[in-house]
This record gives sequence, C-alpha cells and structure tokens, in this order.
Amino acid sequence: MRAKFKYPTASEIPNEIKAFYVEQNGAWILDAEGAVDKSRLDEFRNNNLALSQEVQTLKARFEGIDPANYKALAERDAARAEQELLQKGEFQTVLEQKTQALKGELNSRIKQAEVERDQLRNRLEEIQIDQAVTAAATQRGLRPSAMTDLLNRARASMELREGKVNIRTSDGQGIQINGDGTPMTLEQWTDQLQQAAPHLFEPNFGSGAPNHSSGGAVRNPFASGKDWNLTEQMKLVKSNPQMAARLGTGRH
Repeated sequence: MRAKFKYPTASEIPNEIKAFYVEQNGAWILDAEGAVDKSRLDEFRNNNLALSQEVQTLKARFEGIDPANYKALAERDAARAEQELLQKGEFQTVLEQKTQALKGELNSRIKQAEVERDQLRNRLEEIQIDQAVTAAATQRGLRPSAMTDLLNRARASMELREGKVNIRTSDGQGIQINGDGTPMTLEQWTDQLQQAAPHLFEPNFGSGAPNHSSGGAVRNPFASGKDWNLTEQMKLVKSNPQMAARLGTGRH
C-alpha cells in the first residue's frame, strides 16, 4: 500500500508509518522536508504551462521589433508633435503634456519605492520571527539538523504585530487565543511543536528533562545571573556533552 501525503484522520494512517505524520489544520500531514501535496504540484505545473504559453504569444507578437529603435521613433514623433504645437502657439498644451509626463514618471517611482519598502519590511519581519523562534526552540533542545523545518513551520504559522510575534489561527484571519483569553505565546507554540514533532528535538529536553524551569523553558546553567549553577553544569557535561558545549559557548 502506497503512503499518502495527507490523511483526514489518524486512524487511516498505517501503523508502521504513523510516527512520520503530524497533525496540521485538522489533517495528518507527512512530516518530511520538501514534501508537498500533489494538488500543489499540479497547480505549480499548470501555472508554468500558462506562463510559458503567454511568453510564446508575446514573442510572436513582437517578433522583429527592436525595443531601442521603437523607443527612438516614439521620442522623435513626440518631439515633432511638440514642435508643431509650439509653432501654433499652443504653449499651454505643451506645458500640460510635460507636466502629465513628469507626474506619470514620479508616480511610477513612488510605486516602485513602496514595493521595495514592503519587501524590506516583510524581510525584516521574517528575520525577527526567525530569531525569536530559533531562540525558543534552542532552549528546548532543537536539533541543528531541524533548523530548516522549524523555520518553515514558524513562517507559516506566525506574524509580527506591533513588534510582537503572534501565532495565527489556521485560517490566517486572527491570532490563536488560550483558554484564559490571552494570546498564545511563542514559548507555548514551541512546547506544542515539541510534543507534536519530538524528532526535531534532543531526547533529553522534554517537559520532564532536567534543567527545565516550571514554565517549561530550559535553564542554561552556563548563563550569567540567577541561572548559573556549577552543579548543573557538571551534570549536563556528563549527560549531554554536545548540548553543554553549545550552551557553554553561547551558541544558543
């Protein structure tokens, strides 16, 4: 029996591969890097075909036309028309035409600047989300090899509002709210991910693992301040040298 990318319910997943599926938006999705639904691939292929046909149509339409020569001809025609208006004494008409041309160029530059501004803002938000979720997940023992998976999940689930990371609802129309009416925090989202996809995290960083605070976050015994603890440092060096080295060198 061939495995599917998505199952409506957990009971439909064959037992021997059930561990490779995670629940997302009411369905069970294959938790594999690069895996996408067949409908998404079909959509991508159809869009590519439509775009290719459009390009071929445009190439046939403008075949034999040199853009540089066309521009030069258009400028020459415009200059001739302007000269004829000036000879007729229609100075106001020429002024209005030049003003409209300048306005059009200015509006075009403004729109381009707005597009670039939005792109930079979106990139900045993406960087802030990446940094925040990376810090929260690393505290919970994120495996280095799981970073790409983590960031893909976070970017699909989060947004930045007034400088704060918010967890979107499944329909993307609002933010997720806890039972007490407060917004779901990044830490709570990461805790849920740790439960739903434990293979992304080191095994000794679960909710019952050592060095966890009462809120579920990992205390770094190497950090300066109230969390510094020589005894816990020695325990971590003995139980997990790799994690101890990462926390001790500040790469968390």
